[in-house]
Amino acid sequence: MRRAHRSSAPSTATDVVVVITAQSMLILPISTLCGIGVTN
Repeated sequence: MRRAHRSSAPSTATDVVVVITAQSMLILPISTLCGIGVTN
C-alpha cells in the first residue's frame, strides 16, 4: 500500500515534470524548425 501510494502520487508528478521538460526541449527546436520552414 505504501509503495503503491508513493509510486502513484510522486511518480506521476515527477513523470509530468519530466514529460513537460522533455516536450519543451523537443518542442522548442521543432517549433523553430517548423517556423523556419513556414517562413521559408
